[in-house]
Amino acid sequence: MPTVYVEFLDKVASSAWSDAAIWFAGLWAILMFIRKVSKDADSELDPTKKELIAKRLMGVNENNISSWVPNFEFVFDRFFGKKHLAWKCFYRSSLISMVLTSFLLVYSSVFDNRDDPVYLLFVFAIFISFFFNALIDYVSLLETRIILSLHISTFLKIIIDSMLTLILSVAWVSLLCWLFDFGPGENFSEKIEMIFNSLIGDSKFQDDIVGIRIIILTSYSTSVWLWLHGVAHMCVRGLSSISVIIKWLNVSESPLRAIGTTINLILFIFGVLLFPVFTII
Repeated sequence: MPTVYVEFLDKVASSAWSDAAIWFAGLWAILMFIRKVSKDADSELDPTKKELIAKRLMGVNENNISSWVPNFEFVFDRFFGKKHLAWKCFYRSSLISMVLTSFLLVYSSVFDNRDDPVYLLFVFAIFISFFFNALIDYVSLLETRIILSLHISTFLKIIIDSMLTLILSVAWVSLLCWLFDFGPGENFSEKIEMIFNSLIGDSKFQDDIVGIRIIILTSYSTSVWLWLHGVAHMCVRGLSSISVIIKWLNVSESPLRAIGTTINLILFIFGVLLFPVFTII
């Protein structure tokens, strides 16, 4: 058995139930979000579109199969709305940003030196995430919208989206560090260098840099959703010959919900496997 899992079992025996409760509560919230969004999007599909997506997932008429990105865009627009400069988009983007950031801040070592109750830490984390994280996540969401609308290959969309998200988040965090004089260096370029060093694990401020890493990590929330949608699409396609699975997922009647269910299965498996790793770390 891997050493990390042995250490994990020892820690659970000595008391890690609070960590487990926070971790799996966060995981459950993400799973419910994916389920709700995919279910709502599926209910609004017209019969023709639903049949077309179902056939793609089941491998029918493979010569006419197009990219899975338009399916994701439909789910994406269903949740955030088609207009980016709208209250619905900003509100939902900020809400996701604050929830994810707050969860990671509380679960990580950022508040280890504070003796406040967990609920007060969450309030403090929400306050921090709104002022330092909501804006960059909203801008990152706009960047993803623009990339998805480009007439380029799916592979290029994923690569460009990943690179631009990293550039935007690093630039934003570097600006924050410069404005609040955090970390070594005095000018903006030195702050950028510090951030990149922290990302590759070469930093003298490892304990203080966790919050910065979380800001960068949460800016990828939409990108990760896009990647998971693609992986789930390919998984369903790959298992299309197994009638029991296709019937259980109800692909013919609820194709987008089938993708959402597959995403949740992937997230649940990784969530369970990664919990002991992050508990030890």
